[in-house]
Amino acid sequence: MQAARLILQSPTRRPQLRPIRNGFLQQLPIVFIVWAFVFLSARQSAYGKDMDETLHFAEHLFQEGDYYRAITEYKRFLFRETNPAIKQWVELRIGQSYLAGKKYSAAQSVFYRLSNETSSKEMTNAATFLLGRSYYLDGRYNQALDKFAELLSVVHQPELRSASWYLFACTNLRMGKLDNARESLDHVSAYGTLGKKAQTILSFLHRRKNLPHKSVVIAGLLSVVPGLGHVYLGEYGVGLSAFVWNGMFAYASVESFRHRLWGPGVLLAVVELMWYSGTIYGAVSGAHRFNRDAQLNFLQELDDHVGLDSTFPVDDAFMSLSFTGRF
Repeated sequence: MQAARLILQSPTRRPQLRPIRNGFLQQLPIVFIVWAFVFLSARQSAYGKDMDETLHFAEHLFQEGDYYRAITEYKRFLFRETNPAIKQWVELRIGQSYLAGKKYSAAQSVFYRLSNETSSKEMTNAATFLLGRSYYLDGRYNQALDKFAELLSVVHQPELRSASWYLFACTNLRMGKLDNARESLDHVSAYGTLGKKAQTILSFLHRRKNLPHKSVVIAGLLSVVPGLGHVYLGEYGVGLSAFVWNGMFAYASVESFRHRLWGPGVLLAVVELMWYSGTIYGAVSGAHRFNRDAQLNFLQELDDHVGLDSTFPVDDAFMSLSFTGRF
């Protein structure tokens, strides 16, 4: 018993527990910090993965042509994204989606804001180009020419310059300014797809130095003799019909007056005057229609063979630049 009591009261047993407990307490904050770091890292990784999947899905929808669903996914991504460069690129994509969906006013609003609010030269140039293209597709040709001229005065990137010159030429073609279009196409780089398109258009323009054209003045003057204006336009059946009907009403009116049938004579004269003025008006409007159709047919032929449009030429490079450090 005495030996057992001495062993229990021995000073060499109990102090051994203190270093172990004290060491654990000292290491507890470190363990907690490491655990918190691992937890937050995992959470951030899951959050980043979710963000990436949202953006990749939006890109998939964009490439598939499902532009309105893509806009929804892009906006979902913007709601949580904080990187300004990435947010601007995604906003640009939203504008491109509106443009592809032919919502020109909405696209122009996005591009105009980006071209004026961003401090990035690449983003400004991209937004300005797409703003000019949206004006072009919307038929606002003067505004399109202004934007492309503005861009060409500052941009030095070869692909973007060629695309701007190409659309500058296409805009002039749509406006019927063939000489200006030729000069613009000469500035398009001879290399790449746009260079081949430019050369094809120039060969078309060389074969057709001037589009088929009918003078509005000549058509009106010839119609003094009913039907001749339509014959000038190549509308021989209409010309013959106009000559016959005008002749019949004129003859009937003259005969009525010759026989002192004043009432029928006046009525027939009024009807003849309406037919006569309608014949002149028809010839003049027919000349306008002929010139318009000649231009539209020529442009349609060019569009079918070449394509009078150019998309944003540096999408891949710009996306890579914008997403550097994220993926």
